[in-house]
Amino acid sequence: MPYYLSPTQKAYLAGFLDGDGSIYVRLKPNPTYKYGFQVATYAVLFQSAKNKDNFRKICNLIKLGYIRKRKDGILEYIINRKDSLHLFLKIIKPYSILKKKQIE
Repeated sequence: MPYYLSPTQKAYLAGFLDGDGSIYVRLKPNPTYKYGFQVATYAVLFQSAKNKDNFRKICNLIKLGYIRKRKDGILEYIINRKDSLHLFLKIIKPYSILKKKQIE
């Protein structure tokens, strides 16, 4: 997500995450880790596939993740690389309201 986004665009993305997104941590089994699990952190935006063109425009602003289509017709924009996730959350943090505690 480039730093050249306007404050309005950053606020829009924060609102999108607040309303139609999720920040979560998942334990993935991995026997090569000390306790047998790898900790994976995600930020995901959700949208109906009916709105795929607009959703792609939003995702193209971010440029830090990938789009996946679920079997139920929902599109997910998944940001899971540690550096990408950190950058995304850093940029939207001042604008987030509902997920501010999760971001911190």
